[in-house]
Amino acid sequence: MEDDFSEGFQAMSMPRWKFAELLLSNNKNLTVEQLKNRCLMFAYGSNMLKQQVSHRAPSALKYCLGSLDGYTLRFVGRGVASPFPSVGNKLQGVVYSLELIDLFRMHAYEGFPYVYDCKLRPLETSKGLKFAWTYIHHSKQVVKPTDDYLLRVLEGATEAKIDDSHIWEAYNIALRATPITELAKLANQAEKVNQKKSLFSEEAYALDKPSV
Repeated sequence: MEDDFSEGFQAMSMPRWKFAELLLSNNKNLTVEQLKNRCLMFAYGSNMLKQQVSHRAPSALKYCLGSLDGYTLRFVGRGVASPFPSVGNKLQGVVYSLELIDLFRMHAYEGFPYVYDCKLRPLETSKGLKFAWTYIHHSKQVVKPTDDYLLRVLEGATEAKIDDSHIWEAYNIALRATPITELAKLANQAEKVNQKKSLFSEEAYALDKPSV
């Protein structure tokens, strides 16, 4: 896996075959045969929707359901889903089989490596222990998702027949966290105003102070 995938964002605006040419020209160690090799990807958010993944990664096929041990779901960054460390929990999701070229295309949509990291993680599945590429957001700041995004995550869970209670739990935690963030911003603004008032008072005192 390339750590610096500079051409990734171009994947969204060019034909798949053109993107393959770009990959091969910029990565001399890759071959056409390797790009056709299949790998597994774990989806836990809006990518549980087959229609969305098919648009982004045409070769993707639903492989099975899986769970990531030691993680739960949280909405972070700009309010997007991510695995979040949580001892004793298991994050449920969909495992896709897709060609390597389409995993690279997914990097573009997920903002790898700047927004999400992509790590190979062991999953418990109905087909036994499997290793799948899993996107994990760099941010741990909990943020409320948009209504549209939340709906797509819920639709993905319904489509995959996965219980959505952990999604609602993540949403409720984000709802409680967001006002705290806003209060912190207001507190910082108030502190700046108080500092300005304090400076103004000191300057006024210095002007009014009688000379000795």
